[in-house]
Amino acid sequence: MKTVATPEVLKLTQSISPILNVQRFMVVGGDSRYFVWADWRSEKGPNYQSIFHFAAWVSPSPSLHILAAEPDSGYLVKESLLNVVDLGNGRTGIIVYIEGPDNRGIQLIEYKDGAALKGMRVIHSVGAGE
Repeated sequence: MKTVATPEVLKLTQSISPILNVQRFMVVGGDSRYFVWADWRSEKGPNYQSIFHFAAWVSPSPSLHILAAEPDSGYLVKESLLNVVDLGNGRTGIIVYIEGPDNRGIQLIEYKDGAALKGMRVIHSVGAGE
């Protein structure tokens, strides 16, 4: 967070603990990975305003480390991993839910270590918006 957040955001979030959503999944071959979504909110409850959010793809071995980060785009409300599929030939697919302020979508993406979502190949996408 310290490398991607502005000084203003760092000051606002200094005394706030983030709400974390940690999702474990396994890539083809059996290795574990995690998708971590951290959201610093102005208040708790359904009508919160997100001050800053950050997502990362994490590997637990050989030691816990970030493989790639999803920077705060300023317009996303939520990203979450829905499912994982075997695409064949040693490839792992992930089904991701992406929500913005006035749109929602689900994408089937070929997962790739070291890449953020924008760097992964989208195989199929379904969305709705205003």
